[in-house]
Amino acid sequence: MIKRNGFTLIEVMIALFIVTSALLAVLSSFSYHLGVYNEKKDNLKLILLAKENLYLYEKNKLPNKAGQRENISFSVVEEEYIFGLKKVLSKASNGKSEVTVFSYVKK
Repeated sequence: MIKRNGFTLIEVMIALFIVTSALLAVLSSFSYHLGVYNEKKDNLKLILLAKENLYLYEKNKLPNKAGQRENISFSVVEEEYIFGLKKVLSKASNGKSEVTVFSYVKK
């Protein structure tokens, strides 16, 4: 019997299948998490804009109560509340998601 060095074709094919499966799993996970990261980044922009508008409103420095900035539409709405307070809602939306932040301020 002749002794051969190296791998058989079936061993090489199994190794390639295992390596390919592992790479496919890693790439698909990377793609999914990249999408989640972008979604969270967009939501963070909305939250920061809504909080900034609420802060400017409380300091009486908000130029417009509604408008659009950086492809994000925003609005600040006042609602009457109890005990001499009013509820101030700051909303921000980019078309895909919407964020509302509120605060209670004295009248």
